[in-house]
Amino acid sequence: MMNVLATIKSRAVGSAATVCSSVVSGVRRSVTKSQSVISSLDRWISPLKSFFSMKKVGFAFLLLYVVFVLIALRILSREHIASPVPGTFVRHTYSYKPKRPVASVNATECYPNQEEVLKPYYHRLDDQTYFLNAYFDQRQGSYIRILSLRRNFAAEVRWNQVYCLVNSAVNHSLIAVPAQDHPLHDNNNNIYGGYILSCNVQGILFENPCKVRLSHHKVLDDHMVTMPTIRLKEQFFYENTFGLCTPPLHDVITQPQLVEFIEVHRLLGVNHFNFYQYQGHPDDPYNNPNINQVLKHYRDAGIVTVFPWKLPINPENNIWSYGKALAIQHCLYSNIGKYRYLVFSDIDEFLIPHSTSTWRGMMEHIDTDRSTGYCAESAIFPPEVTVPLRTLASLRRTENVDTKHIKCIVRPERLLEMGSEGIIKGMDENWPISIMDTGVAMVHHYKFCSMDWDFHNCFDYVIDKCMLRFAEPLKENFKDAMLRISGYRMPAMETQQEQT
Repeated sequence: MMNVLATIKSRAVGSAATVCSSVVSGVRRSVTKSQSVISSLDRWISPLKSFFSMKKVGFAFLLLYVVFVLIALRILSREHIASPVPGTFVRHTYSYKPKRPVASVNATECYPNQEEVLKPYYHRLDDQTYFLNAYFDQRQGSYIRILSLRRNFAAEVRWNQVYCLVNSAVNHSLIAVPAQDHPLHDNNNNIYGGYILSCNVQGILFENPCKVRLSHHKVLDDHMVTMPTIRLKEQFFYENTFGLCTPPLHDVITQPQLVEFIEVHRLLGVNHFNFYQYQGHPDDPYNNPNINQVLKHYRDAGIVTVFPWKLPINPENNIWSYGKALAIQHCLYSNIGKYRYLVFSDIDEFLIPHSTSTWRGMMEHIDTDRSTGYCAESAIFPPEVTVPLRTLASLRRTENVDTKHIKCIVRPERLLEMGSEGIIKGMDENWPISIMDTGVAMVHHYKFCSMDWDFHNCFDYVIDKCMLRFAEPLKENFKDAMLRISGYRMPAMETQQEQT
């Protein structure tokens, strides 16, 4: 036994000695090789060291020259933004973002009846909180965004916190994500207001969950609300170029006014209109068969979508302008990706290009693909006479323009919130807002001038004949539409220019 152990020990010692000898030989070879490499490098570097030791000043100038060239190339590689239309000024930065797919509303992946999902319907959580629509937004990060009608003080009460209850895509466990409240700019200190609630689900959800459960508690309960989520889908192409959104129709509107509004904007290049018919007001146009006839005519032609707009609260003295702010956000989010440009306008407002005849021609000249939107200042055109076509009859406007009440042509996929008088919040500060010069475009607002409307000069007027360019096609289209809708035959009319 002792002999066996001695044999094993001697063999182990011999093997270890052999290994150590091999390692030492390898190290020696590596050191020798490294010394050879260092010696070779030194032979090449020595002349350079000698040269630069004699040419220190020249080397410094050479280094500065190289840095200057690199900076110049960097600046020239950026596409400097210049306004091709004289007079246009744009608040741009030099930052540049490469083109990428835009988000598009897609409800068919979860729900076959897309129109029903997009239809504005209020889901009640309690008397202070209602939910309108929910969207799965992956434009920047991953969020579930919910349009909400809330009592304005409710968001400040701690126990009124809203949670998105979702099942994690990682381990399928239920996670309560707190919603961040974003009050809409146009709430105007009323009792109720619109909100955008955002639940950050980055790392929790990787695709549209198809539904979300909303509650004041972090666990499932009998009082929670379950509602569908609509994914903002990325795509490379737009279905249409221009879409138009109107706020809830709650005023008394005549057939000729509505037809004129639609026909003028069709000449400007609008592909599709989105109308919100408020229901419940004594003067509700939804109960007005004349207005219904107009909307049905254009809806059957495929160029109008009509959303019924019924609030869960009494709008009188409780919410600003019949929930106008929420209707604007609903139209924004429901049409992201459907149109390259989206325009928001009241029935008595027309964003008229002055340098071209159509919005398409105007945008081809001024759109650098780096702005959130392009906005125009407004002037008031007091109605001169009661005629079917006020845009052709009223050629007198205020000399001074209103820089506060503006209307915009926006890139919808770049917005988080749109306001009734301009862009409120974009998705990225690198996409600034552009203000168009009045020589490029102006909002024609057909109303009587009022000093209490933040407009300080209702006395100086000028003649503006810009709309006369559209006189002949507008008359023909208006006449044809009115004849088809109600058998109305338009009487011969003269413009103000012809009368004078």
